[in-house]
Amino acid sequence: MEHADHQAARYARGVRIVAGAIALVIIGKHLTTDAPAAVQHDLLVVRAFAVAVAIGIALLPFRHPSVAQLRGLAFGLGIGVVFATVGVATVLPEEIWEQSVSLVAMMFAGCSSPPAATQPATRVRVPYSPFFLNQVSAGHVASITSKGTAIQGTFEKPTTYGGEIDFN
Repeated sequence: MEHADHQAARYARGVRIVAGAIALVIIGKHLTTDAPAAVQHDLLVVRAFAVAVAIGIALLPFRHPSVAQLRGLAFGLGIGVVFATVGVATVLPEEIWEQSVSLVAMMFAGCSSPPAATQPATRVRVPYSPFFLNQVSAGHVASITSKGTAIQGTFEKPTTYGGEIDFN
């Protein structure tokens, strides 16, 4: 459990770093774009919104992010990138490829491999007695659920079982 929390926090930190980098790219692109006066205001509005979304994501403080929060971070970043790309393409069609490739590449780099915290946990089969009962007695089991005759538990820490199991 602790390993998954650490991995999720690292992933959230990575997404926030990518969001900050995207904000810097959008600001840099705006400062270096020589746009016609007629579209400068519209371009500023589009890019300011995208920068606000990216900076908002970059500044979110998640100590122990949940799977839903991780998905929300990636989704929010994706929406910001899509908005920036479509908005700039609407205002300055000739900039679409440069804008799209740089922003989408950075977003893909930050969000392409979600951590194990977003994947379903794998279950290890262990004998109920004495191994599992000893773990429960020692306080190493975080939760227990049962359905019919099946009993499942979640260990506090990753646990291995080295013996052979006879389930017959």
